[in-house]
Amino acid sequence: MSSVDSNCNCPNCHSDECHQYFDLRSDEFLRSCPDCGYCYHHYRLVDEKTGNWLLKDNSLPATVDNIVYHIKEIKKPFGVCRMMEKGSWCESERTFSTKKQYDKFLESIRNVDPNAYVFITVSRVVRGKKILIELVNNKN
Repeated sequence: MSSVDSNCNCPNCHSDECHQYFDLRSDEFLRSCPDCGYCYHHYRLVDEKTGNWLLKDNSLPATVDNIVYHIKEIKKPFGVCRMMEKGSWCESERTFSTKKQYDKFLESIRNVDPNAYVFITVSRVVRGKKILIELVNNKN
């Protein structure tokens, strides 16, 4: 087994539904919260020509301190959308960093067929309280 999945407490809203994934082989780490949208993701960058990890200093060995990582963290998100298309076996999650991103999303789904989805929800944490907005609910 080369990966570990588990739930943890969200560092932003303290929900215990926060999900984390760690791939031991690639050193990829992802933590995302379905309640507030907090997201942290890091992975090693790879040289496209050689397939080797990018190093800060090529004269030194590939140690944790010398490998170049891509790190993205959204500490205070506006919210998160979760959706599942009918016939799919998994759901997708998208964090909104800003209200502008959220508004663009709402505009983009205005013309989608609601019957094509099992559900579309938006979740936010405002002043410590979780707010869940169901845009589509076909979970029957």
